[in-house]
Amino acid sequence: AYSYYHCTHKRKQANCHEGSVEQDDLEKQLKKEFLKLEINPLFLDWSLAYLDKKQTENKGADKIIIENQTDKITTLENEKNELIKMRAKKLIDDITFSNQLADLEKEIVSLKTNGQNTKQNSPGELLELTKNSFIFCAHAKKEFEKGDKHTKKKILTELGSNRAIINKNLNISYYEWLIPIRNNAQKFNAELARLEPPKFGEYQRKNEALTSLNLRWLPGSDSNRRPIGYTYPKIS
Repeated sequence: AYSYYHCTHKRKQANCHEGSVEQDDLEKQLKKEFLKLEINPLFLDWSLAYLDKKQTENKGADKIIIENQTDKITTLENEKNELIKMRAKKLIDDITFSNQLADLEKEIVSLKTNGQNTKQNSPGELLELTKNSFIFCAHAKKEFEKGDKHTKKKILTELGSNRAIINKNLNISYYEWLIPIRNNAQKFNAELARLEPPKFGEYQRKNEALTSLNLRWLPGSDSNRRPIGYTYPKIS
């Protein structure tokens, strides 16, 4: 039995003439794409170790930012209560009261919105998403090969957007945070493979070569090193 994919013509305004594509052919194309992303477990370990370290460093900073926002909101709420008391005692007129109350409420709403965005877009949250991107690249091919239809669809969704079949060839717009990994993974994997025995037997020389490879996989100064492909994913 053979399975095929074809256009369902849901978009009536689109004049699609693409023929059907056999499932096996489509999956072969996908596996080739996953090979371009696949990173050696050693590179995954290096990347996750770096990101875990950064996540620990950023937890304190996230907490301080959120506490400062909370303190500011509390101060404004107190000012709002005092303003209401002043109006009740007729110490200020209606116009002054209304204008100052509107300003305070606007600032409180703004701070609360910023607080929610801070939690969602905090370095810690973004680092976690970046870690997931490296894990995805390391395991996507194997998970796709052994997964059911639901798993395969999920993996394909995480790969990129604007997925289309043109002339029976799969076209995908990779998510931007995966592109640097796609552009570098095979090169680094090949270089690491050359260090494996029996081609590279002397331990000290191999260790020095691995150190050099690590420095290139995590380029930058000591204070700003980051793995190849390290880009904060956008949160929609």
